[in-house]
Amino acid sequence: MSDPEIFVTAQVLDTSIQIPSPPMLLSELNTLLDAADVNVKKVAGLLMRDAGITALLFKLAASPAFGGRKKPDSIDQVISLLGLTTVSDLVRGLLLRASLYGNDPFYAWFWERSDEIARLAAVVAAERRAVTRLPPGHVQLAALFHDCGVPILAARFPDYITYFRQGSGHDYFWPRVREADARFNTSHAVVGNMVARHWKLPDYICEAIKQHHDNDIADRRVAALVAILQLATHLYNLHGLEADQSWEENKASALAALEMNTQDLQDLEEQH
Repeated sequence: MSDPEIFVTAQVLDTSIQIPSPPMLLSELNTLLDAADVNVKKVAGLLMRDAGITALLFKLAASPAFGGRKKPDSIDQVISLLGLTTVSDLVRGLLLRASLYGNDPFYAWFWERSDEIARLAAVVAAERRAVTRLPPGHVQLAALFHDCGVPILAARFPDYITYFRQGSGHDYFWPRVREADARFNTSHAVVGNMVARHWKLPDYICEAIKQHHDNDIADRRVAALVAILQLATHLYNLHGLEADQSWEENKASALAALEMNTQDLQDLEEQH
C-alpha cells in the first residue's frame, strides 16, 4: 500500500466508519458452497428462505445479460442456469443492498442508480467477454459494490447527502463525489474497498473498487473491470442526460482496456 493510500485509509478509520458485516444468510451460503460435495438442494432451500433474494435471482436468470431465454420454473433451475459461483456473487450484491438502506429517499435513488449501472455493466461485460475474460456475474457484483461507500458515509455524516441533493427537495444527482469526500476527510472508494474485503470478494474486484476513478492501472484485469464500470456509468449518465466530465477524463484509457474504438463506443451508446 502506498503512502497516500495509507494516509487516506487512516483518515477513514479515524472517522469511526461502521463497515457492515455479511449477513448470516451469506455465511450459511458460503459454508454450503465450501463443502467438498456441494448439495444444490440445500443451497436452493437456503435461498428460498429469503423471498426477495429468490425473486431477484429469478429475474436475473431470465435476463439477456446472463443468457436467459425464458423465465426459469424453480430455484433449482435458476442455480442450474446461472451456476453456483454466479448465484453466490449475485446474492452478495443483493444482501449488500439490504444492509445499506435508510429512511431518507436518497437511499432508494442511490440503489436504483446502482442497479441500472450494474445491469449496464453486465451487458458490457457480456459483449466484451472475449477481450476481458471477466465473468458477467463478477462484473455485476463489482458494479453493485463500487460506490457502496457512499451510503455508508451518508449514514456516518448526515450532511454528506446534501452534496447529492438538487434544491431543497428529494431530487438527486451524482456530484464530483471525491470533492464531497474531501470535505469530510474520507474516501468512498476506500470505504467500498474495505467492505468488499470484509465480504470476501475476489482480490481483483476489491482493487477495482478502490481504483474505479483512476485511469492508470497496471493490472490488466483490474483495468478492464474499472473500464467496464466507467463505461457503464457513462451509459447511465448518457440516458439520464447527466454531466459526465469523469468519462471524458477516463475515456481513452477505458476504450484501450476494452479494445474498443470510437465506432464501437458509438454503437454501444445507441444500443443501450
